[in-house]
Amino acid sequence: MPAAALCLGTEADAVAELIKRGRVFEANSPEHRMSSLQDLLAGRPLEVHETLGYAVRRGAEVGVPMPLLDGFYRVIATAERIREASALPAGV
Repeated sequence: MPAAALCLGTEADAVAELIKRGRVFEANSPEHRMSSLQDLLAGRPLEVHETLGYAVRRGAEVGVPMPLLDGFYRVIATAERIREASALPAGV
């Protein structure tokens, strides 16, 4: 996705471009699922700490607050811990 190009125009232009690209992607790859959804469906751990966690930590290192991303990270990491705990055998 050309993020820099999307930022050059208006918000309406960016939305229209994203919708257009999404429709092309859906038409060409209707069965594709993003990697996190593939992991979830296969019962694999999500890479929440390696992705969102890294971005939050890096933002803190360079002084860029990311409150929304930090909130998403905390919610998803908690959900992942609950999911992992529920998959443990009884008594563990």
